[in-house]
Parts: sequence; structure tokens; C-alpha cells
Amino acid sequence: MVCKSGIIVMNTTPASEPMKGQKKREYMRAWRRANAEKVRIAAKIRLKAWRKENPEKRNAWAKANPEKIKAYQKEYDHNRYLANPSKRKASLLAWTEKNRDRLREAKRIWNIENADKVRGYSSKRRARKRNTSTIQNVLVNEVYKRDGWRCQICKKRVNQKLSYPNPLSSSIDHIVPLSKGGAHSYGNVQLTHLKCNVAVGVGGVKQTRLF
Repeated sequence: MVCKSGIIVMNTTPASEPMKGQKKREYMRAWRRANAEKVRIAAKIRLKAWRKENPEKRNAWAKANPEKIKAYQKEYDHNRYLANPSKRKASLLAWTEKNRDRLREAKRIWNIENADKVRGYSSKRRARKRNTSTIQNVLVNEVYKRDGWRCQICKKRVNQKLSYPNPLSSSIDHIVPLSKGGAHSYGNVQLTHLKCNVAVGVGGVKQTRLF
């Protein structure tokens, strides 16, 4: 380059150098798009190697981020299902068939540990079968606490330690029976002894609660 004074000045930064870097970046982006599967496999291999070399870091991160792991797993399972729903369903059915005894035992233990929830689900299901107009999510423990663990029929205390089918165990009674159009709501349920509930049956409408 020649300036006005006639001195030749050399350009020490060639104009082609930035272009080379830009072209390389564009080329790499295009290559990654064209070889997405290769990129994915390579990243998977690197991640697997890192996990093997850094088990302590991996475990520490997992303990610190349980919700993220749960979200990743949920998204992963969902994407696998969308990619091949028929295969996923077949795999799930095969696993269920192979582990029926294990699932049955897990369900039995859960039912024992969550007896109150089971009763609540049962009452709600009966209400749906009878096409009850009002169906609330009634938590039986809340009803028991509200009624002070006292039977609303015989007015005697209900032993919290007793469980079904003991006749003196707790039971949920619908004041206006479901069979007579009663609602499954806090205002229409009360705590009773199991034997008191069975004795009353569906003989009639009892006093409706005012709260």
C-alpha cells in the first residue's frame, strides 16, 4: 500500500485471516448438521468416559440436583415413547408380565401404609359410580381430625391404632347416603366406628353437618 508521501506501508493483518476463521466456523456448523448422529454418538462416548473417570463428581451432582435428574429422565422417557410408542408399550407390557408378583407385593405394602388414602379413593370411586353431582377430594385424615376422633353416631372415642376390619376402627360415613343422592363432600361425611356405620347402613338421612 502506497501513502501520499510515497512511503510503502505493509498491511500486517491480512484480510483473509478473519475470513478463514469465519469460513471454518460455518464449515463446522454445516458438518455438524449433516452428521448429527455422529456428533451425538461422540458426545455420548465422551460423557460415558467422563462419568467413569469422575464417579465422585457425578454422585455429588446427582445428590445436589434430584429434581433436574427427575426432569431429564421424564423427558428422556417421553422422547423414547414418541420415537416408537408401539415398541415402548410392548416393552412395558412385557416388564409388567414378568414382574407381576413384585408389583402385587409393592401395591399390598403401599395399601397397608396408606390405608386412609385407599379409603378415600374407594369412597370417591363409589361416588363416581353413582353419578353423584358433588364429588370433592375428601381427605379422611382431615375428617378424623375435624371430628376429634370421636364417633359421630355413638359419640364415643375412636382408637386411632385400630385398623380395618376391626369393628371399632375408624370409618367414613356419608350422612346423606350416596344411594339417596348424597354428595361426597366434607359437609356430608363424618367419622364413625366401623360397626356403627354398618349398623346404620342406608336406613335414612342423618343430621347434616353445619360446617
